[in-house]
Amino acid sequence: MMSEIRGAIPGSTSGDDRMRLALDALPVAVSWCRLGDGRVEFVNRAFTRMFGLSLADCRDVFDVVSRTFADPREAERHRAQAVKDMASPPESRVDVPEEELLCRRQDGAQFHAAFSVSLIPEAGMCLAVFVDITERKKRERTLLTLAERDPLTGLKNRRSIEDALSAAVHDTFGLLVLDLDGFKQINDNLGHPVGDAVLKEFAGRLSRHFRESDVVGRLGGDEFAVLLLPAMSTQDADRMIRRLYDALDEPFLLGDATVQVAFSAGYAVYPNDASSLIQLFRVADARMYEAKRERRLAAARGAPAPGGTL
Repeated sequence: MMSEIRGAIPGSTSGDDRMRLALDALPVAVSWCRLGDGRVEFVNRAFTRMFGLSLADCRDVFDVVSRTFADPREAERHRAQAVKDMASPPESRVDVPEEELLCRRQDGAQFHAAFSVSLIPEAGMCLAVFVDITERKKRERTLLTLAERDPLTGLKNRRSIEDALSAAVHDTFGLLVLDLDGFKQINDNLGHPVGDAVLKEFAGRLSRHFRESDVVGRLGGDEFAVLLLPAMSTQDADRMIRRLYDALDEPFLLGDATVQVAFSAGYAVYPNDASSLIQLFRVADARMYEAKRERRLAAARGAPAPGGTL
């Protein structure tokens, strides 16, 4: 973008009407100031639209920085650079490469912009360019969310859980794995839309029963996992699971369907129960399947099922 702006500037004085017309027609915000004293001599229409500031509102480069930068630390850094540039001989001055900044409008609204500065000694001026990248940042956040989140439940996906586990390997943490009991029958008897609704409702109830520091995710299918940071004792984790199971005594009312959901869970602590993440998953999985087996045996005997215990 800066090269295009340079190309629009004729080799004449900074007050040349053709230069003003060219810069005024650009869709990006542009201001220029004099190299000697930093006085602002021009802002284009896009600048006024972006910040709500006209030329009459901008005295010098320090004023522009103070009124357009949202972060005071960034504003101070660029004011210091401007002072240095004005005090330096032309050959030692340098352009400011494009960087992303948080900017603010005069109504207080904040937005992200790509910002760059180009010094043009032959015209005796300094050009500052702002490009609104708010929509680009939104797209980036959306893509990041899609990469991190399970699209059905909104929980962290398997990759995010594994990344969180890898990042926590220098600490003691707990891994809880959960598996819905009889979920295949829900899908077969009531249909996949009801099954999806069950997974979303279970994810919501699951999230509400853990701490902010814990990472709740869906591994896939009807399998879920929770990274407990810091780790709980097995007894504390068991009590938390029992509270969750009590919460699931409330049936899921899903349109015309009423569904009762049960689950089995297994808990393992790193490094007490395993020396690697792969082994930790295996231990937690094994304990979860043991809990599931006990539930089935209890159901076959007609005894109360040990719901959700570790």
